[in-house]
Amino acid sequence: MKQTIIAAIALIIIMINLNNCFAGNIYFSNPVNNQIITGYYSSDKVEFNLFFGADFSAGSAGAYAELTTENGHYYRDLERYLKGNNMPTTWEVTGGPHTWTLTLHEAIGRSDYEETAHQTITFYVKFIINAANNFGGGRIILEGANVASGASSNPKLIGESVSVGAIDQNDGAGYNRIWNSSGTNISIWQIRNSPINGATPRNYSYTVASNDNHATLVADLKKICNVTFQNTGHQITINGNGYSSPGTFQSVEGNPITVSTDSYYNNNGIDYNFFCWTDGVNNYSSPITVSSHSTFTAKYIGIPSNASKNQSYGATFNAPIVVHWTDNPNVNVNQYQIYRKIGDNGTPAIIGTVGRGVQQFTDYDYNRVSDPKQTRLFYDVREYYSIEQTYSPQSWILVFGSDFYKIKENEKSMVLDGEIPTEYKLDNYPNPFNPVTVINYQLPQDGFVTLKVYDMLGKEVATVVNEYKNAGYYKVNFDAGRLTSGVYIYRISSNNFFLTKKMLLMK
Repeated sequence: MKQTIIAAIALIIIMINLNNCFAGNIYFSNPVNNQIITGYYSSDKVEFNLFFGADFSAGSAGAYAELTTENGHYYRDLERYLKGNNMPTTWEVTGGPHTWTLTLHEAIGRSDYEETAHQTITFYVKFIINAANNFGGGRIILEGANVASGASSNPKLIGESVSVGAIDQNDGAGYNRIWNSSGTNISIWQIRNSPINGATPRNYSYTVASNDNHATLVADLKKICNVTFQNTGHQITINGNGYSSPGTFQSVEGNPITVSTDSYYNNNGIDYNFFCWTDGVNNYSSPITVSSHSTFTAKYIGIPSNASKNQSYGATFNAPIVVHWTDNPNVNVNQYQIYRKIGDNGTPAIIGTVGRGVQQFTDYDYNRVSDPKQTRLFYDVREYYSIEQTYSPQSWILVFGSDFYKIKENEKSMVLDGEIPTEYKLDNYPNPFNPVTVINYQLPQDGFVTLKVYDMLGKEVATVVNEYKNAGYYKVNFDAGRLTSGVYIYRISSNNFFLTKKMLLMK
């Protein structure tokens, strides 16, 4: 709140009849010579009211007072003076010394005036400087005394010094605060919300400037933050020192923290690669800076490992290529995508997807051959980790194949010349599927074939094949677009042989 030094406005004019003899007198009542005026509000100026008196001849034809300051000349009518009045009663002056002169002028004729008296004074305006901590409380050193934050100094002239000192202390809000002189975020004194150049010592002497009335010197104390890094079962290195998880240490707010931990580990069929540190809301990479007590946890990205996949091919030549693998030991790896690449520079394409427990896939588009002059085929079984929705890295395995098979519209017979299966087989891919799957079957002998699909209540929902077939390998598309999601049974019968499998429709 603006406070004002106010003296009552009084203009004392004493007219003395000295038979037209000049006996003038003029003087300051406020301010007076060598007076100290203290600023009590936060402007860089101080306000006060001018107070002066004057005596002049009763027989004067006119009189006026003239005030001369560092900023110019001002006038006040005293007796029938028509020159004008521009002398304010309320003044705002800056800090420091001020020398002002009052002059009395009296008329000696109709228009001539003569200086009959004057007084010159020097007065001083001093400023108040405050000292405080940046957290708005606690204790601080001001002019050698331990005082409450926000205390005021003695009045100071511009150019005089104010000594202040910072005290390490608890701020009452859960943080110890210190005058920090190490690292990158060092403490520095501030005034008017700006750092003071070079003001980094704990104990500091400040020279009062012309705009410092009630300015506040602020000690920029830094918080000590408790910082925890955790990565269960793994070593953590913080600023060059090793810690077992969890590693907790103290850091000055704003100072960078260099932290590292194991970049990779494997557990239960999953390769974990370090990704970042997280506080549960945001992700961070080293170095990390904090402004509060914080806890960070190592975050890894898990992908299925190929180490135990054991991918291989069926040993039967001149028959469809069968890809074999071993399930990942992690039960959350629950899906396998089969990729095929034709030729060394071929484009990878998904040819099937199966669930956990199947561990094989038959590619009826090619037959396995031993001749390296035939088509170079590469297969890769990509394992899917449902927890993080990631896939195993590419791992291609070469095999030689031939695409000499017969195609009949929606049905394919894969019988090479003179080559027939030795047993009945039935499967489908993909499984689960939506809404189309390919049902593969093989016949070791000619015969009438029936292939039907049933729901779990035993109700027939589709007849896929119902005709005479020669021995061979076959595939037929089954479109379940009109059916609802669920488990279905498909059953083949031929020459008194019956085989039943399950498939899952997921829409």
